[in-house]
Amino acid sequence: MPVHPTGPVTADSAPTPHLLDPGAVHVSVRSPEQRRATFRAILLNTGVANVTTSYLWFALTFWIYLATRNVIATGVVGGTFMLLMAATSISFGTVVDRYRKLLVMRVAGGATLAAFAIAGLVYLVAPDEQIVRLDRPWFWVLSLVALLGAVVENLRNIALSTTVTILVDPDERARANGLVGMVQGLAFMVTSVLSGLSIGFLGMGGTQVVALALTAIAFAHLFTVRMPEEIRPAASDAHGAFDLAGSWRAVSAVSGLFALIVFSTFNNLIGGVYMALMDPYGLELFSVQLWGALFALASTGFLVGGAVVGKLGLGSNPLRTLLLAAVVMGVIGGGFTIREWGWLYLAGIWLYMCLIPSSRRPSRPSSSASFRSNARAGCSGSRARSRPRPLPSPRSSSRRSRSTGSSPTPVAPRAPPCSHRCSAPARHGGSRSCSSSRAPS
Repeated sequence: MPVHPTGPVTADSAPTPHLLDPGAVHVSVRSPEQRRATFRAILLNTGVANVTTSYLWFALTFWIYLATRNVIATGVVGGTFMLLMAATSISFGTVVDRYRKLLVMRVAGGATLAAFAIAGLVYLVAPDEQIVRLDRPWFWVLSLVALLGAVVENLRNIALSTTVTILVDPDERARANGLVGMVQGLAFMVTSVLSGLSIGFLGMGGTQVVALALTAIAFAHLFTVRMPEEIRPAASDAHGAFDLAGSWRAVSAVSGLFALIVFSTFNNLIGGVYMALMDPYGLELFSVQLWGALFALASTGFLVGGAVVGKLGLGSNPLRTLLLAAVVMGVIGGGFTIREWGWLYLAGIWLYMCLIPSSRRPSRPSSSASFRSNARAGCSGSRARSRPRPLPSPRSSSRRSRSTGSSPTPVAPRAPPCSHRCSAPARHGGSRSCSSSRAPS
């Protein structure tokens, strides 16, 4: 979900000196209405792709347990998915940085379509008695190929957020980012219902046919979309396909980000355990059709938690709030399975979903490239229609803030240009007031 283009450059705004590649994007080639229409088309297309991929992935998880009654199988497949997502996040961000965003979406859509087609072919030609046996290759080939298609589709989500700064004017980006987050969250909630009904009534074969058809439609639609604003890929300071050093520099540049990553690691550990056990336990308590619907109902806790955090924030000490959320998650996880009661299980999942936004509210870059480019796009967008304003000196900023409590007087910057729309330098201990151009993940 990164953004690398340096942002819109209009005829009435001179490029600011800190933009890496001010000529990469030009919004003057089309009217704002045309750009908004293109953004809506890309948003809808990605929404369909997200729902389709999640639909097949949820269905595959349900089918694996129902066919094998083996928790290890669901755990291995789910764990492999999480590992691949973590291993490819930096590389995917770099790919989005280096290539035109619409091209990235088309390549990702084509790769997902090919993977789903191969998975369907494997299911078609494999003997019925061997496709569900863990000691035969058919099961693992089917699962791995479908998994790779779902992982590659993440490129589309990364590229989607970049289109916000390319196609949407700065004063409308907050709403656009909200729509991006809504599309990504809606896919998670809706697909469990669809997947449960599909596996219950159509089986795995019919589910694959539906997923393949929807993926093909979304892929074909991408070729009807134009985005001439991106003249060429913006210059990138990422090195290699896996810019780990750049990731560390990006993390170090933001105070408190490393602590957030540590907390996210613990939360992801909890999420990984739930991924392996939640569906098998639910499928033991309910039918697959009912479990899909009930899981979607329990997922509304995510919306409730997000609304509460959006209204009240994380308090005066966000890190303490994150730690308390992790502790409460552990307590909930130890309590909602003490009895095989369906209502207790659903209540525990709902409460867990409520806590997820409070444990992951701050935006987490999926890669160093996405973080740097996302930040640059936000910086350029905020200055696109105004004169560039230099950043305050760290020394004079802190001295004046202590003496008067007022905003520091802008002077020539000493620190590197800020990655976000900030009121203080990136380092030297100054305070920040940033807003990223991409939706929180």
